[in-house]
Formats: sequence, structure tokens, C-alpha cells
Amino acid sequence: MQNSNPPDAFQLPPPRIDYSAVRQTLEPLVLEGVSGAELRQQLAQIAENYHCNPRQVDQLYRALSEEHTHKVDVATAADRLEEIETIASAQLPIELGLYGDGGKLASQFRQVAESMPTAPEFLITTLIPAVASRIGTSSRLAISETAGYSVAPIFRTIIVAKTGRKKTPSQAVIMDALARLEEIHHQTYELEKAEYEAEVEHWERLPKKEKVREPCPRKPTRKRYFSNDDTLAARIQIHTENPRGFLLYRDEASAFITERGRYAKGKGDNGETEADLSEFNGKSLSRDRKADGSIFMARTAISRTGATQFSKLKTLMGKHQDDCGEWARYLFCAADSPPSYLDLTKDVGDLGLKSALMNLLDRLDELPEQDYLLSDSAKVAFMAYQHQLTDRAIATDHPSLQSAFPKFETYFGRFCLWLHIVNTALADQPPALQVSERTVEIARQWTEYFIGQFKLILALNSPQQALTGDILKLHAYLERKGEGKTPRQIVQAGVFACAEDKSKRKTPYIQELLNTLVKKGWATVAGKNYTAVRPTKKGNQLKKES
Repeated sequence: MQNSNPPDAFQLPPPRIDYSAVRQTLEPLVLEGVSGAELRQQLAQIAENYHCNPRQVDQLYRALSEEHTHKVDVATAADRLEEIETIASAQLPIELGLYGDGGKLASQFRQVAESMPTAPEFLITTLIPAVASRIGTSSRLAISETAGYSVAPIFRTIIVAKTGRKKTPSQAVIMDALARLEEIHHQTYELEKAEYEAEVEHWERLPKKEKVREPCPRKPTRKRYFSNDDTLAARIQIHTENPRGFLLYRDEASAFITERGRYAKGKGDNGETEADLSEFNGKSLSRDRKADGSIFMARTAISRTGATQFSKLKTLMGKHQDDCGEWARYLFCAADSPPSYLDLTKDVGDLGLKSALMNLLDRLDELPEQDYLLSDSAKVAFMAYQHQLTDRAIATDHPSLQSAFPKFETYFGRFCLWLHIVNTALADQPPALQVSERTVEIARQWTEYFIGQFKLILALNSPQQALTGDILKLHAYLERKGEGKTPRQIVQAGVFACAEDKSKRKTPYIQELLNTLVKKGWATVAGKNYTAVRPTKKGNQLKKES
């Protein structure tokens, strides 16, 4: 029987695939975001129309989709640069917030910061929780009496900066005043303790009948201003003896997290994480221990401050999901701090800042217990900004910001109370019962500053905004070097040497970021050399200067 199939030599070759035409057909599907059953159906139809293997079409679609997503991410990151630059160049309105003494304290802060040199915001970021710790449990701001909504002056702050940008010295300006007060009261305590021990010795020698009539002398307690020991047991003991509250200070702020449970012998963290989170609200404290008996405090007030580097913070914050609001409870300050060049020609001697701070802290210690209210106009202003924060929380897709905005609302109320009390203390007057609309507006501006700082941290560190962070990091490198650099030199410098994604360490990725900087006006190119340009805010436009 004759074979009906033609010999192989006479079979027609399969048609050549026109990948360019296939790509043009697939691109609209990528741009339109077609998905699910409709996508599978259209990919199958395209494979049939162009005589392609469906798997090849699917692979090409995935590659185009990834390419499109990357382009969108780069464009989004580039568009975010102006917002980030605006945030990075923003300054905390210090004089606006510290007006009670006519601006004297604010001026001292600026002069001391300039002489170090460092960002004055670093000093104020430390001042905020230090002052709050002296107001402590004495004061609350009732925002809604009907809802039982009130806030306490509890603040947690962290300075974030590179090594050598005066993080520790700037905090020391405030901490030295607290340390001096701590020293004075420790000396007083030692005298009282010696007197107490003598009285106890005398009491022990009394006949039993006289002991009944004369109670045993009461043991003195040591007045505390701050502590470096942030274990739960230590905090409870210190707070019990100092019911008004105190400040936790760690030179390396990451220790607030990394040293939890260090005495738990591998058995969890002894409840320290949960205690840290609930402590932020200043609610009652109740604890029962067989050895120590029962402890109850109706109010608590422990504030915190410290400093760290971007790299350490990035590791701690991980994927920036912040499900339990750990980082939302902190106010970060990553202000642009100048290089540490001393200018001794401007040294005018001691400005008296330490004495001024000690006097302020002493006046705050004398505050009576009082709950404060918002005036009618202040309520309207407070409500308007609270609605804005709520809208922004709903609108954002970033998980850390979703957790942070409700806490910023809390801090907004706390700033209202802090500013109200501090400025009356600076004016050496008793605080009025009602908080004014003016104070609410200043609190709004201070809150906005720290919202911006939080966004800056996310831009530099969070994986959700990795491209923005990489562009900023590359711009900072070029700016630091001054002279032009080629893509190859940047690769060799290892700007992204620690990146898990190895493609970030190669020339194509660097070239793409450089092109983005040039396109946005953040860099110039001459031949193969790229040089940073520093955008500055002037009027309503971002103008560039070399």
C-alpha cells in the first residue's frame, strides 16, 4: 500500500513566529491589567493566531508584565523624589512651639546646635520626651469627655542619622540637665537613707510598749529622672517609687527592642513586648508577685528616647509591616545634619542652656494634678485635623503608615497638652484650664513634621519603597563625592554592595537610576560622568542649584 503521507523532504516548515507582532498584541493586555479566565483565554487565542507554543506566549507575557511593573515602580519612585526632598528640607518650627519665654530657650537650642554642629531638631527630639517625663501623670488632656477620650504626655523618640552626625552629643545636651538633677537628688537620698538607718537603729532599741506607740521610721525613696535599665521589673520598681513618671534613655535605641527578655533564659521575653506596647497608653498598672506583694498604679507615664543608625533601624523594622504598631509608637527624626566641622570663631562661652533646662524641669515638677480641656475654637481645629489624619490612614496602602496615622492622631493630642503646659511654664505662669486654638495649630505643625520624618524613614529603608531609597542613596553618594562619577566607578564603590538582589550591584541597574536622576533634574551628565545637583525649595517651585 502506498503511504498517503508525503515524504519528510516535502513537508512545509513551521511558520516563523513574529515575536514583534506577538509583543504588540500582548502589551495592551499588560497595560489594561487583564487577569483571570479572560487573560488565559486571550493568551490561548494569541498562541493560536500566531502559531506559537502557548507556553512561549505565557513566558513573554510574564516578562512584559514584570518589565511594565518595573517601569511603573521607577516612575513612581521618581515622582516621589520631590515630596521626599520637600520633607528632607523641612524644619521643625521650634520658635513657633517654644514661645512662652519670648523665644529665649529656642534661640539657645539653635546656637548650641550650630556650635556642635548638628541639626537643632535632634535636640528638640530629645527635649520632647524629657519634658514629658516631668509632666508625667500630673496632667491629661480630655479631648472628648463623652467618649472618655483623653491623652497623656507620653512620648517615644528616636534620632536616626549616620555615624559622626552628633547623635549622642545632641542628646547629651538634654540628658546632662537630667543627670545633674539626678545627682542632686541622689545625694539628698543618701543623706536621708543614713538618717533613716540611724532612726531605725534607735527604734529597734525601744521597749515593746514604746514601739507600739511609735511606728517604725519610713524608708526614704530616691527621686528619679531617667534610667538606662529598661527591663520590665526595673521600670515597675522605679515607677512605684516615682509615681509621676520618668524617662528611659538608651544611647543605642535599638536596645529597646534587642534586649527584651535578656534575663528570661530563653523562655520568651517575660511579657516585655506586651508591656512595652501597652505602656504607651499610660493606663493603670497592676501586678501581683509572691515575693514583692501587690502593686497598683492608677496612671503610668514612662517616656523614651535614644538614637540609632539607618542600617540598624532597617534591620529591626524588617518588612515594615508593623502589624502590632511597634514602630508607629515612635517619633523619628532623620533631619539633615551638617558635617562635623567645628567653627571655634563663633564660640561665645556657656549660653546657660543647662541651667535653663533644669529650671524648666523643676517648674514642671511643681505642676498640680489637673485635667485640661480644649476651648470651643480649639475643638473645631482639632476635629478638622483629626479628620484629615483619618482620611490619610484610609487612603494609604503602605502597611507602616496604616499603623502610624492613628498613633499620630494620639501624638497630635499629646503635643497640644505638651505645648500648652511647657509654654506656660516658660512664661512662669500656671497653665490655663483650656487649651487654645493657637496651641492646636502649633501642635498640628509639629505633628506634620514628624509624619514627614516617618515618611523619610520609609523612603530610605522600607522594601515597599526600595527604588525611592536606592535613588536617594545614589544621589547622596554622588553629592558626597562632589566630582562626577561614571556608572562603572559607582559599581566598584559598592554603593549597593549589601543588597540581596545582586542585579542592584551591576551597571544596568545603576545606569537606570542615574538616568532617572538626570531626568528629574537631580543630576547632570557630562560624557560618562554624573554629578549630583541639590534641589532646594524656593517659592512654589523646586529649583536646582549645583
